[in-house]
Amino acid sequence: MLRHPLTWIAVVGAALMGVVMTASYIGGLVDPVGHLRDAPIGFVNADDGDAGAQLQEQVTASGDGRVDWQVLDSQAEAERRLRDDDLWGAIVVPEGFSASIAAIGASPMTAQPAELLLLGNEGAGLFQPAIFTQVSTAATTETSSTVRQQLVAVLGADTVPVIGQPVVAKEQAVVALPDKAGRGIAPFYLSVMLTLGGFLAASIVGVGIDLLRGGSRLELFGRVVDLRIGGVDHEVRPLRLWVAKAVPTFVAAVLAGLLAVGTALVVFGMDVSSAGKAYALGALGAAAVAMISLVFLTLFGIAGELLGVLFTTIFGVPAALGIYPYQAIPGAFRFIAAWHPLRYLSDGMRSIAFFDASGAGLGRGAVVVAVWLVGAVVVGAGCAWLIDRRVAH
Repeated sequence: MLRHPLTWIAVVGAALMGVVMTASYIGGLVDPVGHLRDAPIGFVNADDGDAGAQLQEQVTASGDGRVDWQVLDSQAEAERRLRDDDLWGAIVVPEGFSASIAAIGASPMTAQPAELLLLGNEGAGLFQPAIFTQVSTAATTETSSTVRQQLVAVLGADTVPVIGQPVVAKEQAVVALPDKAGRGIAPFYLSVMLTLGGFLAASIVGVGIDLLRGGSRLELFGRVVDLRIGGVDHEVRPLRLWVAKAVPTFVAAVLAGLLAVGTALVVFGMDVSSAGKAYALGALGAAAVAMISLVFLTLFGIAGELLGVLFTTIFGVPAALGIYPYQAIPGAFRFIAAWHPLRYLSDGMRSIAFFDASGAGLGRGAVVVAVWLVGAVVVGAGCAWLIDRRVAH
């Protein structure tokens, strides 16, 4: 066996998996700031004076392509889009901003600083609020410096100590994280566990069926344990074998999904807006991944386990947008994120956890995962039927 080329092909293939996994996880996640493009941040100018218009022009011209400034009509619209998880944050220039600056010029000793309102979205993830804080802090600092220079030019240099910080920021979390949220990434990790649960359901059930029909054997401490059931044909037809695996795989995956969500919610107290929707999406997601995995196992046999874990997890995790958003991952993973089921499962779980389970990608996520489930059943059955016909002839 050590002389056979297949042994050393397997050795090289196993070693190269280190490259593949590192390229996926480290390559996809190591430089989010370097890959950052078009971060969606809102800007609302409710001020009717020149200062608000000047600030809007100054801020929205900045960003160097890393920020997609979205000018909105009102604070209410900004808050709605934050609750839909369409924005990472929003800067609001409130009504009377120009008047507050004028008041500083009239009474620099007693006037209060002009305020900018920063609307945050903590539920967006770990990365997004940090970028919004960085961008909004820079905007506030630059605005304050500009206003200070203008006031000094009008009032004279001797007013510098009196003016101080003419513009300050007031923060308000429109979407705030609950206590047990894993700093915003608990829904993502739950989605990964659901994916692994679905994959393992297909793998374990497949191995069990193969042991019962004699297609595989079980060895314990060097002894072969015969688990074949009498009367079961070793050469069972591919389509019937697919059905025999698909039914228990589906049941096992649904149970695994329900138990995974139950463990997160009941045992560890993970906060969600709707436990019912979390259980439903968990069962749906695990079942979809299980049936997708069964397609790989049907087409490629034992090699399908490797291909299945590559598809569902190795390439799925960086593209799931759970750690870093679409705007901060390399182009290859942006492409995968557009259609990969783990991304939409993670979106749905994030909506249930942080966005009142009433939007923010929940409906779209549930539909996409359901389409993957139905598609996997149709494709799996179709492949088994085609193999069946080829074997028959």
